Amino acid sequence: MSGELITKEEIERFKKEGNIFVKEWKVRGANPAINWKMMRGERKQGINFIISKICTWLPPSGMKNWFYRRMGVTIGKNVSISRDVYLDPIYPDLIKIEDNVILGWGSTIFTHELTPTRIRLGSVVIGKNSMISEHSLVRPGVGIGNNSVVAAMSYVNKDVGDYELVGGVPEHLIKRTRRDPDKF
Repeated sequence: MSGELITKEEIERFKKEGNIFVKEWKVRGANPAINWKMMRGERKQGINFIISKICTWLPPSGMKNWFYRRMGVTIGKNVSISRDVYLDPIYPDLIKIEDNVILGWGSTIFTHELTPTRIRLGSVVIGKNSMISEHSLVRPGVGIGNNSVVAAMSYVNKDVGDYELVGGVPEHLIKRTRRDPDKF
């Protein structure tokens, strides 16, 4: 395996349509964690890594969102990304954050996973007016619905529906509501 695992056309289709997808490859012989260059070019990964490190120190701001957009993340209006948030630097263009979202301190969004025998890539979409609370982790290929809240220190390994409060390791439904998420 060499070059980019996801084509530019697939990324553009995701950015336009926002549909969640997962792609998985079985790797023979070579441990993908050692051969990380096969995921994406060294230069692109290096630049994204530097930008993501700088962004972890910045407070929530338009400038921080501007940097993440340069990496390829799709970010809507009025998005607040707290300090120490980690957005996957290998395929950041598979992350879509819609309007009025809050990413809490130390939360992590991954678009890739590696095991000794597999590579798994997946998009992540965070719906409008949603919040991922501090120190939560979102796996590749997961969608967070509109007006939803992920409680602190949660492990999100499956989709979260609209108007849901989820939490835990792994996450589970705590409450379903059709009200304003501020009134959970």
